[in-house]
Amino acid sequence: MASLKQLVRAFLDQLTFDGLAVLDNFAPQLGVFLAVVVPCLLALLLYRRRLVRLGKAERLFPRMLVLNAALVCVVLGVLLITLSPRPEAFASRTDLIPFHPLWSALTGEVDATLVAATFGANVVLFIPLGILLPLRWPALDSGVLVTLVSGLLAGVIESLQYVMDLGRVTQVDDVIFNAMGGLIGWIFLRTASMVFRWFRPVRHA
Repeated sequence: MASLKQLVRAFLDQLTFDGLAVLDNFAPQLGVFLAVVVPCLLALLLYRRRLVRLGKAERLFPRMLVLNAALVCVVLGVLLITLSPRPEAFASRTDLIPFHPLWSALTGEVDATLVAATFGANVVLFIPLGILLPLRWPALDSGVLVTLVSGLLAGVIESLQYVMDLGRVTQVDDVIFNAMGGLIGWIFLRTASMVFRWFRPVRHA
């Protein structure tokens, strides 16, 4: 029980650390984003509401608008979190050996709780992407394709971390667990869809 509490605390500390780094480095950009995007979305929704009242539209929330806005916010959030510079005390380095931190944790070289929390954060970070991609582009409604796209995006991010010298660790494991997060998001979407169809009432003619 104590180890589970330590894992949850380390996971929350990891998210808090990255969140504070984003606020420290991108506060002006976030302010501009909120000042521009939020009013535009509200204006579009008000316009849509008027069309619905006039009978020129069937739904208040157009599906593509909602999905596009959600994707923009998710991708922007991922980029801000992963490309925010670490404090100067951290030195940029690379680790291209798959599951090397996990092996180091098993052998007691590093704190296993911290490694597990870091891997968990990498998985959770890409779960929304795995949900939104097949909803926005039905052609990507495949576990393999969602995993490949998530891994490709993660690879681009890791490359940018290395090129930009952000004080982070560029490692293969981040790509693997980010891709795994995308796959988990797709599995969650498929499961939710199956449950919804199962409980959906049957309409008789």
